[in-house]
Amino acid sequence: MNKLAAAILCGGQSRRMGSSKAWLSFGDETCLQRAIRIASSSIVQKIYVVAAPEQDLPTLSPNVTILRDERAFEGPLRGLFTSLRTLSHDFDRLFLCGCDTPFLKPQLIDFLADKSKEQAVIVPRIEGRLQPLHGRYDKSVLPILEESLKLGQLRMTDFLAQVELDIVEENEIRRFDPLLRGFMNLNSREEYETALKLMGEEK
Repeated sequence: MNKLAAAILCGGQSRRMGSSKAWLSFGDETCLQRAIRIASSSIVQKIYVVAAPEQDLPTLSPNVTILRDERAFEGPLRGLFTSLRTLSHDFDRLFLCGCDTPFLKPQLIDFLADKSKEQAVIVPRIEGRLQPLHGRYDKSVLPILEESLKLGQLRMTDFLAQVELDIVEENEIRRFDPLLRGFMNLNSREEYETALKLMGEEK
């Protein structure tokens, strides 16, 4: 079995937050550092951080590879393309997430890693909505990604409609994430404050 890498996206504009999510403080670490630590406790053997071209980042472990999007602010689709095309020959799959998921569960990454390889993409569905920023992606989707970017089609939902997709339902996820907090992402200061209050209940 080829190895699994993880890509953590942090190059968004953070308009609603008003400041870079990568630098949000969670105790003695930033939001990005926290995401890296959590992903590192899973089965993944390589971690990429995907940032905007000139973005300033907090200090990261030397084991983390920093990638820069060729064009800024084209969303997760660009970040997925940037990371997938960088994978070396012994990695053929990638777990994708944002840096603003402070309660990401390493068990989710391990669970998706164990799923069948018959489909090129595996994503959870929570409360009826697909969660592409908690998904596993095969390198085989690179041509579709490249064509979508060339055409300016940047919506993840449009991309998912073009690939062989396996959906993991909510009841499967609740076995190791009963409250589904791993899918909580931070888009506003209010959500950030809520996450800080929940820190004591989560690792």
